[in-house]
Amino acid sequence: MGDSRFSSRYELLHYPFPGGPEGPLPSAPVGDMTGLDAPEHTRFRRILTGKFTVRRMRQLSDRVAEITEERLDAMERGGPGVDLVEAFARPLPALMICELLGVPYADRERFQGHAHTIMSMDVTPEDRYAAFVGLQEYMAEPVAAKRAAPSDDLLGDLARDSDLTDEELVGIGGFLLAAGLDTTANMIAHGTFALLTDQPRQTRCGRTRTSLRRPSRSSCAI
Repeated sequence: MGDSRFSSRYELLHYPFPGGPEGPLPSAPVGDMTGLDAPEHTRFRRILTGKFTVRRMRQLSDRVAEITEERLDAMERGGPGVDLVEAFARPLPALMICELLGVPYADRERFQGHAHTIMSMDVTPEDRYAAFVGLQEYMAEPVAAKRAAPSDDLLGDLARDSDLTDEELVGIGGFLLAAGLDTTANMIAHGTFALLTDQPRQTRCGRTRTSLRRPSRSSCAI
């Protein structure tokens, strides 16, 4: 992975499967770390790594536990037949990434659709670009607010302590927001599906039917 003959830059990608994009791709937009090589990637990574402090991660761990309990309680109150993705897999990472970045959860309707389109494999390049522009336009608002009055969250720290330009901060914020929503929601849903279709594991855990419940102290933990 450290061989300089290999690259993550989008414009150099060659897709070894049918149905891939025709012609060269554009370069990665500002802040999109997945399409960068060193030294640009190294600079962004070094800035971000210093912001994921032990204190912040411990605070977020406590909040993950609280939010998980709240979502499970809401699912239990709703009775059987609950939609795991809508009731749990999507709200949990959305709440957490909003708290990490310092973005209002109440704004989720403005950015979740854009993030989903950006991460989708079955949309046109034009739709993906429009979603990217929409997400950037949204992120410009909290970034401007953090520049004026830095807060105790990731965007606030970056606005106060880093040498990122406004364009770079908007790009990094949008990149983290989209990645935090989509990746985690998919893993929660896929992991639960894998568990519920793995009969041997259910048997070992003392489950006799495919149902969701909180693990007790005597049962297997997921």
